[in-house]
Amino acid sequence: MAKRTTKTKAAPKTVKPTSIIDPNELTPQMLLFINHYIVCMNGTQAARLAEYSGDDATLAATASRLLRNDKVLRELDSRLSTFTMSANEVLVRLTDIARGDIGDALNSTGGIDPLEAKLRGKSHLIKRFKIKTITTEDSDISEAEVEMYDAQAALNTLLKFHGLLVDRVKVDDWRSDIIALLKDGKVTPEQVQHELGIELAQELFNAVGIQRTDAGENSAS
Repeated sequence: MAKRTTKTKAAPKTVKPTSIIDPNELTPQMLLFINHYIVCMNGTQAARLAEYSGDDATLAATASRLLRNDKVLRELDSRLSTFTMSANEVLVRLTDIARGDIGDALNSTGGIDPLEAKLRGKSHLIKRFKIKTITTEDSDISEAEVEMYDAQAALNTLLKFHGLLVDRVKVDDWRSDIIALLKDGKVTPEQVQHELGIELAQELFNAVGIQRTDAGENSAS
């Protein structure tokens, strides 16, 4: 008697779902990197503290990659914006320093008093405060020293921001260049006068020793 065999289909294999990491989403390790980076502002160190693997070179490359990630950058910008000054706040602080005066740190008797400055809302103008004790045969004498933030430096920064302070060296550079060209004969007085006008050109001619006649002819002095 012939045997009858039947074929049964094998049960389909079960495929385990794999977790797909969206490159546009922040992983817990990325968030840890961001947390540490905000504190130390050092990519390699932040990557190490976030437990990325590798030596310093590898960690530096990892940090560089992370700091080019749009999602990481947006999160960093969002976090830092809550801690850092806005441009207007920086200008206000610079203006306050520029207007600052030692009197902001003095009390009614003329003594240095940081607490008085704090009550006036001016303690941020104080850069350093120090109490020095001098011991004598009779007693100990305490002297207070205070250093305010540099008002002149703040003024210079504000002047540069408003475009009112031009580096004198840069202004003089182009004059020196033209004088050198005139001395070397690489440009003619006529060309200089045509480009700069008679008055400014004459200043440069005087520096070179060129005298211009009314007829426009040149004579060396």
